[in-house]
Amino acid sequence: MLIRVGSVNPTKVAAVEEYFFDANISLSKGERVEAVDVLSEVREQPVGLGEITHGANNRACSAKGAADLGVGIESGIIDAPYTGSGYMNVVICSLYDGTGDFKIGMGSGFEVPKEAIKIYFRDGVDLSEAFRRGEFTTEEKIGYGKGLVHTLTSGKLDRKQYIRQAIEMAMVQYRHPKWYGPPGRTLDVYGPLANVPS
Repeated sequence: MLIRVGSVNPTKVAAVEEYFFDANISLSKGERVEAVDVLSEVREQPVGLGEITHGANNRACSAKGAADLGVGIESGIIDAPYTGSGYMNVVICSLYDGTGDFKIGMGSGFEVPKEAIKIYFRDGVDLSEAFRRGEFTTEEKIGYGKGLVHTLTSGKLDRKQYIRQAIEMAMVQYRHPKWYGPPGRTLDVYGPLANVPS
């Protein structure tokens, strides 16, 4: 089984590798996980569930190629009424196996601190830079390491675990296919993305 991840971000790739090893899917008999540098075709900092999911789907489709499974992982911010900052950070995982259907999962979310949101909108920078400017972290690329979620949870959860939650939620449809109907519904309802392989 060849699984391609639509990213060269080592944290995303490691999360996929560890998930499939831990899920008892053998990756030791010639099966493997490969990282593929692809474009999400959305903003660097996607906003809203639709844009985040679209980016994950694009990554999964572009990564799949001749592989058995393409995996797209995209994080971004969504509106969160009744929170202090008005926004939460979430991670979406999209799995694409070539059937014309996406298996989508979302991990847990955390409220983005007020100061980081203020900097994000005021300065027009991505969240990673907003976290640095707000002195939440000194990491150059926070999304390539343990992530802000590691700081906010006092080390109880890191970005790799955060991503794995989204992968597990996407795998629900593979675990229970009778509850999710035949493949193909996603593209029938929403139409093909620009780069879905034919």
